[in-house]
Amino acid sequence: PTRRSSDLLQGDADAAEALFVDSLGRFRALAGSEATVPTPTSIAEMPASIRGAPGLRIVFEDTLQPFADVSCDAASGYVLLNLANVARTRGMPDRARQMLDEALVLFERTGNERGRADAWGRLANLAREEDRLEEARESFAESLELRRRLGDRRGEALALVGLGLVAINGGDYGRAESLLDEAVTVFRRAGDRWGLVAALWR
Repeated sequence: PTRRSSDLLQGDADAAEALFVDSLGRFRALAGSEATVPTPTSIAEMPASIRGAPGLRIVFEDTLQPFADVSCDAASGYVLLNLANVARTRGMPDRARQMLDEALVLFERTGNERGRADAWGRLANLAREEDRLEEARESFAESLELRRRLGDRRGEALALVGLGLVAINGGDYGRAESLLDEAVTVFRRAGDRWGLVAALWR
């Protein structure tokens, strides 16, 4: 996972995709087995839409669960999330959506609610990038509900930030301020300084 993530963070999409595909094949070969593995790192990228700063990228790990073990089936879903991000980086939203949909189905079949929350969040971000705001709002709401049910405070706050960004894109600044204020409160309680700074910046 470290090598795959490193390639993606350095902008080498070809190398990252090749390694993710290899990883996916290995996990799929173990589908249905009783083997478990540590949750693969889930890397996300947010293109920052700032005027005068074309191409600015903010890359981060959107899950922090280094000690959680998952089945190889669920691990395949996390690899698909990362492959979808490579597709987004390459400007291939349809391919990204196909992989995210596939990951969501896989997480639903294996009963992995954390994976479902992550997949809904990625689908929401993809929809927001394409200005499909109602779809983005509904997907972020799905992610928020799951993360609250799981007690995932960082994930909850990230979903709130996403909803806030959808409100900003839609011109509903009062709603956006309320959602971002709520995210700030959750990040503070969780002691997540990175998330707090990101929410305050928004």
